[in-house]
Amino acid sequence: MKGLLVLLALVGFSLPAAAQEMHTDVRGLLWGLPQADVKSFEEVNGSLYLGELRDILSFSGEDSGLDATIDHHFLNNELYMTHIIYRPVNSNPQENLNDYIDLKAKLAAIHGAPARDDLIWNSSELKNDPERWGLAVLRGALELESVWLEERTYIILSLRGGNMDYSLEARHHSRVLDKTGPDLSLTPEVRP
Repeated sequence: MKGLLVLLALVGFSLPAAAQEMHTDVRGLLWGLPQADVKSFEEVNGSLYLGELRDILSFSGEDSGLDATIDHHFLNNELYMTHIIYRPVNSNPQENLNDYIDLKAKLAAIHGAPARDDLIWNSSELKNDPERWGLAVLRGALELESVWLEERTYIILSLRGGNMDYSLEARHHSRVLDKTGPDLSLTPEVRP
């Protein structure tokens, strides 16, 4: 009985330290997890399972306080990428830009300053009017992209538009398992 109490005491003291050292790669998950584990995790955390297409599991849920579609990509049954497509519901174009800025701030609070932070102007329309940059995105004149590079993960947050529609997305890639990731050294001007 005394041995059991000592064991419980040791486990009790080590759990907080283990919890502090617990590392996750994306949405509380680790790269390399199998599809069944990712599906269970998302469903337990309130995401609605939408289905599977090839090696992608899709869910409807919330990420960083915004409604989103979450697509987990697998290679050989190992999670290697998560693509989050946010569903902006704002009628004011500037509010969708503010959603991007808020997401960028949340990612920066966790991962530090982005390694790359680009404003990509496809047209000089509205370039000198920051109060209307949301409209510039909506018209396709402006794209925003921020990139974080970590030991195990790279993250690309982007806001694009055109034809009076938006695309606000975050892509989290395993740097170990995803051998097909983008060349992050290219500048926006020379990216294909």
